[in-house]
Parts: sequence; C-alpha cells; structure tokens
Amino acid sequence: MYLYFLAVDACDNVNVLKIYYYIKELLKISFFLIPFVLILMVTIDFAKNVISKDEETMKANTSFGLKRILYAVVIFLIPFFAKFAVKNFVETDVGYGKCLDVTLAVIKEQSKKNEEECIANGNKWDDIGKECLLKSYVSDNDISINGNFKLIRNGNGDSGSTGGSGVWTYYKQHDSRWGSHGNCIGKKMSKTGCGLASFAVVANGISGKSVTPEDVRQYLCSAGGHNGALEFEWLNGKTNKSKSFLNYFNVTSEHLFNNGDRKKTYVESQGEKMLELIHSGSGIVLLIPRHFVAIGPGKNCTDSQVYMYDVARPRYNGCYTPKALFDTVLNYEGRCVTMKKCGFRQAWVINKKS
Repeated sequence: MYLYFLAVDACDNVNVLKIYYYIKELLKISFFLIPFVLILMVTIDFAKNVISKDEETMKANTSFGLKRILYAVVIFLIPFFAKFAVKNFVETDVGYGKCLDVTLAVIKEQSKKNEEECIANGNKWDDIGKECLLKSYVSDNDISINGNFKLIRNGNGDSGSTGGSGVWTYYKQHDSRWGSHGNCIGKKMSKTGCGLASFAVVANGISGKSVTPEDVRQYLCSAGGHNGALEFEWLNGKTNKSKSFLNYFNVTSEHLFNNGDRKKTYVESQGEKMLELIHSGSGIVLLIPRHFVAIGPGKNCTDSQVYMYDVARPRYNGCYTPKALFDTVLNYEGRCVTMKKCGFRQAWVINKKS
C-alpha cells in the first residue's frame, strides 16, 4: 500500500495526499514507540531466562527476543525499501513527500501572515481554528452580523473586497442552533451545510418569509433525497420535487451558468449578468471550489459591486466587483490546485415567487 501511494502522480489527488500524511505521521509515532516496546519486551524475555532453570524455556525466550528485534528492524526499513523501489524501478515523477512538505510550509507561512495582519488590524486571532475573529464577529447565538468587515488575506493575496456589510441576514452553517444537527444521513451541517445555509440566506432575503438553514434542513429531510449537501436537482426548478421545494420557500430558481470544474478564466458577460440580476432584486447561489456562497446586495457597496455571504468563513464577506469576486474564489482555500475545481463553477438565480 505504501508503495502504491508513492507511485501515484504527486499532488494530483488531495485525498491520497492526506492518506500519505497520515501514514507519515503514523510512521513517526511508530519510530518512537517501537524502541520502547522492543526494549521492554526483550527485557522481559531475558528476565525470564534469569528466573527459569529450564534450558528449553531459556532457548525459546532468547528466540522470541531475537525475533522481536528482527521484526522491529523490518518495520523501520519498509519505507526506505519502498522509496528505493519506486525511485529505481517505477517510471514516475514521484513527489508526494516533497509536495506534502511544501504544502505544509505554505500553509504555516500563510497562517503566520494572516495572524500578523489580523492582530495589526485590531482583531483577535483564533489560534485553534486558525481564523481571524473580526471586530464585528458575533457569537453563534446571533444570526445577523452588522457593521463593517475588515478582511484578512486569503490564499490568493488581497481579498479584493472593499468591506461593507450585508443587507440580508447572515447565517453561519456552524451556528450552534443547527451546526451539530445531522443532515439526514448523519453528517453535521457544520461540515456539509454550506449549500443549505447559502440558499437560506438568499431565500430569507428575498422571499418575504423567514427562512433559516434549519428550515431548509428539515424540509429536505422530510422530502427525502438529501445525501449530505444541497443537491443541484433541488435548485433546477424543473422536476416536481424541485418545484415543491422552491414553492415551499416562496421562490423560483433558474440555472444561470455551468462552467464545469476547471474555469480559471473570468467571463465578463457572466459577471455583468450577475451584477445586473443582483441590482434588479434577485439573489444568487454560487458554487465555487467545493463550496457554496450566497451573492446579494450589500450596504456601502457601489453600483459596480455585489456582496458575498460566505456561510463558512466570514472573513471573505464583503463587497466585490464581479472580477474581484472571481479572483478571490478562483483558488478558494487552495482547492483549485489540489482538487482542480476552480472559479465560478455554477450559479442559480433565485427570485421571489410572483
């Protein structure tokens, strides 16, 4: 298995990279534990020899001790043999170890920069969650966030936001009132509820009725088909179950565009259309790299800007021109590089039902 992971194209699959990381950490722990366990077991074996007067028993204990030493040496040598075999007999540009080291170094460096800038801007740094707690950050028991947001840097450099605040009520998918709730198949909304929460932000903002992520979760659970995230079919507005879902929340939905996974180039016509729709009173549920966000109006946004409501990471909330928004989410949380899912992937226009 170890040999297999070393032979896979480096950094092409983030899941394999994670497994490689866990194997590497496990080996580190093993290299510390094995000598202690080995010394303990061999000491016990030879202690038995001292106590025992039976020659056969003494030979057996000695044999056990030597075998344990041999097994420990073999375990220590496995990763070295695997790397040697791949390097000399497998035609591949193996680089998982290097990729992992570089990735971890970049994350550590970026986190340090984020922390320094966060503190310099008068905000509080959460060392556990590695997130900037903004001046306007509120507790999980408050739904609405008001005031100006001062954003920290993301993986792409400057956020591109000019601050501002949302007109609509802002929901966080990890809010204590629903974040720990199962999404019908056991996964917590705090982990897979970005679609539900983003739709709730838009529907609550334009439908004329109160809509929370918990309302959306309960509907989907009762209607069936909810597999851990907001499925695209609920938003298409064409099937009976989609129409029932949208009618229940007093909205309509239309697919604006589908760029697939690897859209690294900004399409000006798409940005102009988004801007036009938002200023005409519509809302947008936008799929970016492995994540949903809500796009709508914002206080202090200019006529050339829209407001992004990121239900998972409030540091991204703010007013953006469509081009600045695209640049910000292009490699959202590094996912364009590791997962090859980039930029504006899909978008749905949400309107109040007439």
